[in-house]
This record gives sequence, C-alpha cells and structure tokens, in this order.
Amino acid sequence: MPIGQLYSAGNVVVGQAACVVAPANTPMPPPSTAVMTDPFSLAPWAGAIISTTGILTAGSFTVTYTLAGTPYTTIANQYNITAATLATNMVNALATVPAGLGGPATAAEVSCSGGPLTTLGTPFNLSLAERLVGGTWTLTPTGITGGTLSITSPLWIPVGATDQGWTFASNKTTQVINIEEQSTPVQTTMTAQTLTISGALSEDIASTLAMAYNMTSTATAATASNPAYTTLNPTDTILQYAVALMMANKQNYPRWLYIPVATCLANASAVFRRAAAKRMYTVDFSSVCPIANIAVVDFTAPHS
Repeated sequence: MPIGQLYSAGNVVVGQAACVVAPANTPMPPPSTAVMTDPFSLAPWAGAIISTTGILTAGSFTVTYTLAGTPYTTIANQYNITAATLATNMVNALATVPAGLGGPATAAEVSCSGGPLTTLGTPFNLSLAERLVGGTWTLTPTGITGGTLSITSPLWIPVGATDQGWTFASNKTTQVINIEEQSTPVQTTMTAQTLTISGALSEDIASTLAMAYNMTSTATAATASNPAYTTLNPTDTILQYAVALMMANKQNYPRWLYIPVATCLANASAVFRRAAAKRMYTVDFSSVCPIANIAVVDFTAPHS
C-alpha cells in the first residue's frame, strides 16, 4: 500500500474560531438550530426568538432593543409580517445608535429568519452584528388575537476579535503508580484535568475589560444632563461563564466546543504605547465543571 493511503491530506484544516460566552450553565443551542452553510452564524447562539402559542389572526406588536441603557423601538409590526420586513423595521429602529457605539445599524448587521406568525412552529430569529449585541429585547403586543406572543432574549454574546486567534488546551496532572518488582510504571492515574480556552482580545471595549479583569458592568443611559456611560467595578466574587468556540471543520460545517462553567482569572495587563501597538487583554477561560459535561459537537452532514 502506498504510504499516501495511510493518511488523508484533506483532513488537514487551516481555520479560525469565534468565542461566545453566557452566564454559567447556559445550555448549548440544540444541534437542530445549526446553520450548516455558515459555521460562524450567530443565529443559534445570539438570536432573539419571537414565538406564538397559536396562529395569529389580527393585531400588531413592537419590538424594543435596549442597548447601553437606551431603548430602540420598531414601528408597529403587523401580525402577518415577513422576516424581511421585520429586519428592515429593526434596522430603522437602530438608526439612532450613537457614534460611541458604532453608529446606526446597517442592513447587513441585522438578520431575521423564520416566520410568519400565522403558522405554528415558525418563530422569528432576530440576530445582530457583534458590535450591537449585549442588550435586552422586549415585545409589546397590541390587539393580538389567535395566540400569545413572546420574545426570548439570547444569553450568548460574542467575545470579539483576538490578536492571534484562540487556543484550546487540556492541562492534566497525573500520578505514576509503580511496584517494587518492576522498573516501569504499572498504571497512571489522573489527579486533575482542566480544559481552557484562551486568547488575547484586541477590541478595547467595556465587555472586554470586564472579562479580562473580573469586573461587573453597569450601563447608564444618556439623559438631558448626563452622557451615557458604563461603570466597571473589580470584584472579589469570581465570575463564572459558559463558554463556546465556533469552528469550521474540514467539510466547512460547524464544530462547537462547549464548556458549561468556566472562570476567567488569568493575570491581565494592557500596554499603552501610543501608536506603536494596539491594546490587548488576555483572557483564559478555565473549566470548573465535571469533565464529562464539556462537549465537542462536530457536524458531518446537513439536515435530511
């Protein structure tokens, strides 16, 4: 057999990963929600779900997205609205996002799929670009008949850009068992095992500082007498996260790495060198959960 038959060069993958975090023990999205054509789609992770308990026959509703303490509300959406129109209305609602948060949203930054609500089992999935995530969603119905409308805010948020990507590492502590009659060990036991996801974050934003320095974050909206601002406070309480990496496998399908409970307590320092280099913040998410609760889901074929 030629030596080339002993391996497959096609299994060598060069690629990148994106990291998302949520409150500790947030479940991973069900595999049925994976977008097989886009391994890095935020829809399964950070999409707001608008659903109904019955087939809608009349009425309207507004959607409000509160970001950094400021609410952005759509016009009245008719009960039979399409996903495309709902996305347009959301873009228009986010047209007043201030420059400090990146400015108005564009059509490319708002995605909506699913619907209509005149059919059961076809909820809307509203997702936003990374710079706009981290807010809360609310829904206000008016004259809705045929069912009850609700919106579920996503818990997962993307961590942001890195300097040199992400590293997934396994750190093990072992104990060698020997017997007097034999020079080689007869057994090796595992005394500790930790899985880590680490990277150097390149985006100098409040959420980056909060993770890197174990700080709490509180956003205050702008008023007539005060500007909008975010207050970060270091805390002795160890903050915990659910962490996931989104990757593309050799078939360009998604691969998800999921850690339900992790801490981020690495030493972090930011160097301020004027124009010589960007500021970077080291994050190191270390697992603090039963090892069997960590999962890697590798998608191998699209929906049948």
